[in-house]
Amino acid sequence: MSLNQNNAQNSQIATLHQINQMFGSLENMYLSVEQLGYYLPDLKCSCITAYFLIRVVNGEIFSVKRSKIAPGGAKTIKNKTKIELYEILYSLAQQQEKKDLGFDLNRLPNKQYILDLIHVLKPNHSLFKLEDDSELSNHQIKFPIDAFKQIQTRYLPTTGQNLFRRTKEQIEDDKKKEMAQRVSKKETRLRMLLEESQKVEERLKLLKNVQQDNQMIEN
Repeated sequence: MSLNQNNAQNSQIATLHQINQMFGSLENMYLSVEQLGYYLPDLKCSCITAYFLIRVVNGEIFSVKRSKIAPGGAKTIKNKTKIELYEILYSLAQQQEKKDLGFDLNRLPNKQYILDLIHVLKPNHSLFKLEDDSELSNHQIKFPIDAFKQIQTRYLPTTGQNLFRRTKEQIEDDKKKEMAQRVSKKETRLRMLLEESQKVEERLKLLKNVQQDNQMIEN
């Protein structure tokens, strides 16, 4: 049984006042949840709220133990923004039918946290492939040079042409692919924003129902 499942089964009904009295501050609550073995975003992140921490310990959102985070496994990716990494993580979570991440585009965790979760879901993701491991590192490729030294390689006069210069067609094709990727990213962001707005509406309805129940109890 996972830590999340065990805590979820042992959860009791508590009032917000009781929780406030127990911890006294968000920082105390954060450190206490960490002591239970959970891997959390940085405390200063806007996604860190009491509600987020409660959902972590109740197993309502996708979270992992710190022991599952491989030391140095997810190295910082400089050429990807936090939003781009979030889109990758969101897509992987959807593919693997994981729970709600607990944060959205408006309240993102730190970049390293997102990277670590991506690494947990897909350790062999292309993000983590080191350039030094590639056959093309330092612009070098495998080529049987000695074999060609034995034959005549210049049948025509040398033109000084760069053999590896991309053609106009290739450049144009790359531009089209880049444009298609941008459109796809925008569509993904719009879809995520729509889903997030629906979640906000559901939470507002739940809060309204709680307020109505409290009013009925007071009356």
